[in-house]
Amino acid sequence: MNKIYSIFISLVVGLSSLPVFSSSKDLLSDYFSEPKYHTVKLSPDGQHIGLVRQGEEQKELIVVDANTMKAVNQIYFESNDEVANFYWANNSRLLIKIDSPLKRRQYKGYYGELYAIDHDKSEGRFVFGLRSVITRRGIKGIANENTLDENLAHARILSLLPDDPKHILIRTDNYFEDDTWVKKLNVYNGKVETLAQLEGEVGEMDYDHSDNELWHKHWSFDDKRLIFERFDFKEESWKTFQLENFDHDVRLIGYSSKAGGLLIRGYCGEPTQGICLFKPEKRSITSVFHHPELDIDWTRIEGGKVVAARYQSDYPEWQFFDNESEWNILVSQLQQQFKSTRIDLAGWEKDSQRNLVMVEGDVSPLTWYLFDSKAKKLQFVAASRDAKGLPMYSFDFKADDGLPIQGYLTLPKVEKAQQLPAILLVHGGPIGVRDEWGFNPEVQYLASLGYAVVQINYRGSTGKGRPFKEAGYGEWGRNIQSDIHSGLQHLVEQAIIDPKRVCIMGASFGAYSAIANSLSHSDSYQCSIAFSGVYDLNEHYETRAPVAKRQYDLIMGNKKTRKQHSINKRVKQLKVPVLLAHGTKDRITDIEQLEIIEDELKDSDVEFEVFQLEGEGHYYYNPESRINFYKRVTKFLEKHNPVNL
Repeated sequence: MNKIYSIFISLVVGLSSLPVFSSSKDLLSDYFSEPKYHTVKLSPDGQHIGLVRQGEEQKELIVVDANTMKAVNQIYFESNDEVANFYWANNSRLLIKIDSPLKRRQYKGYYGELYAIDHDKSEGRFVFGLRSVITRRGIKGIANENTLDENLAHARILSLLPDDPKHILIRTDNYFEDDTWVKKLNVYNGKVETLAQLEGEVGEMDYDHSDNELWHKHWSFDDKRLIFERFDFKEESWKTFQLENFDHDVRLIGYSSKAGGLLIRGYCGEPTQGICLFKPEKRSITSVFHHPELDIDWTRIEGGKVVAARYQSDYPEWQFFDNESEWNILVSQLQQQFKSTRIDLAGWEKDSQRNLVMVEGDVSPLTWYLFDSKAKKLQFVAASRDAKGLPMYSFDFKADDGLPIQGYLTLPKVEKAQQLPAILLVHGGPIGVRDEWGFNPEVQYLASLGYAVVQINYRGSTGKGRPFKEAGYGEWGRNIQSDIHSGLQHLVEQAIIDPKRVCIMGASFGAYSAIANSLSHSDSYQCSIAFSGVYDLNEHYETRAPVAKRQYDLIMGNKKTRKQHSINKRVKQLKVPVLLAHGTKDRITDIEQLEIIEDELKDSDVEFEVFQLEGEGHYYYNPESRINFYKRVTKFLEKHNPVNL
């Protein structure tokens, strides 16, 4: 494996003007720089591999011959644009999504433009978006024949149309109108054919090329109606199917002609999220598969039939429904070879000799292999990072009210896991989010410093069914905080964690919890680190859109509850030092949240530090910002909770 790796990398470098990053002794750089490789995809015929690689200043696309592992092309842009993602439209034509700079922000975004190029050519063209009709200096774009209005839109790919090598299906949302269109786009000349139009607020869409089925799903918050719409290509119109008083948490999986309906993922009257079948003419939804305790988060469909489903217990698990499925057989075999990892077959094709295998574990970052079905061999392709990790263990405990809670513990390199300094790292949300088993750069960095890292999937976290999720509604400052502290105490009672050497840390709701838990359990922490947080819940509520407010009424509680759970007026009572950080362009939790709590702390005896990241959003997109932030975190921890006493 190592020999193949070294040959592959040296060949890519030989054809590239930008160097490949090597493993660094600097832990901050290892964990918080951009990944070496972001995305890897195999062409439909298995002859070429595309890799989105991190260059010194921007992401670029490298194309490699799968037979020789020699690079045949390097695609990058001469301006501040960069490759965000790409798709194989056919065996030779590549479609590239481009990220461009956002005004006064440290990060880039996708404006909806699509660029097309042959895998072995040096020049391509924009086939959708503003620059497909207007050229710009420094970009190799060629104007096409479409109107300006059509291209002032954001494109999302609905289907690559595997049976049509010249076209793809896209959904376009116009910048200045509320309507949404479904169009067939020629990937060579950029010509479009409008197939369908939807007016007003549009939700999730799905197209099944095998049965030529186009569906749209929307949920009405006002009257709790689940709305399905099917497009009739002969009549060129939508047919609407409505279900009254139905749960909004539904996702489209795909149409199944064999089952005679639309496969969806949802509760469908069950306590957990599973696979359901919607039969349009009967307006009925029935359960296909529901795990009794856990939510399904991914499904595999073959020929309109569900053959596999994945869910998260302590670790990722598969449920196989078809023992003759070649996909299931291969995944089962790979699980034996790559133990304690999460496996996926990216773009798997039954009749292809070659397929890509993605492998990720707690100690190993995302890695891609090329599987040859004829030779029954795996060949290393690329790894997202050079950094390696430390094992992540699952543990269970009971909350104060008896509710079963699960968490993760990542241990530093020590001879004996006893009386360790720790970081209690709280995830955001709080509803519909969870910590997952796998390679987490933040967790691994903190553990590499010598801390045990504790993560708690408190009530409200996703994955354990509706009752567990709803148990977190309105519990921001009550039972959720109790769950977080109970998880820590469980490890303290086992003498794994030193109760006098713990700091609590988190982002977004995790930042709220870092402060709230330090207020309610001041004797348990040496310090608190909060970034991108929300502290005045009513102030935050008033800045949200009407749809978001309806959701917040559910998960935050009413105005009185939000006031009770707000912590901005109580921070003067803190007994531990606190580090506050916030991006100045955060659009999820406004910078005003930081300013509110900072003003309160200035008029107190609390020791605190404030760190603003200029131009950053809710997440710290710029690697330099991430590294600077964690430098500050490291110094703060060394001062208030040193590993070595």
